[in-house]
Amino acid sequence: MASSASPLASIRPLVPADADPAARLCVQLGYPCSEADMRERITALQNAPERLLLAAERNGQVVGWIDAATERHLHTAPYVIIGGLVVDQSCRGLGLGRLLCAHAERWARDQGIPSVRVRSQAKRLEAHRFYLNQGYAQIKSSFVFEKPL
Repeated sequence: MASSASPLASIRPLVPADADPAARLCVQLGYPCSEADMRERITALQNAPERLLLAAERNGQVVGWIDAATERHLHTAPYVIIGGLVVDQSCRGLGLGRLLCAHAERWARDQGIPSVRVRSQAKRLEAHRFYLNQGYAQIKSSFVFEKPL
């Protein structure tokens, strides 16, 4: 995907060289991550055909990112899931999250995927308002279970 620009920011692929600012943004999401771990994750995902990793760059700095993926399951039509979206605290309210979502939605449409989903922790009320304002609807509530291996 080529980069695109708006008056807000340029949107371009997230690359391993962005690991430091991407990791710092991850901390703002509440998921501490080292630069080395982020570089490894970006490297592993950046060329996967069913993944989308984008950076929002403003004044030469990465100030946001989105991670989306196509999910396919037996029980439902395929959909794109936003696995993570973050905009730096200093840039929130400028429309960068909306811009990143719009790129993910266009990517989904271009693949013929009929919907985009996002999961958000119950405590993230600002995020819920953001997604509702972007036209997303809450379709269910869930619990998340995990088994360490």
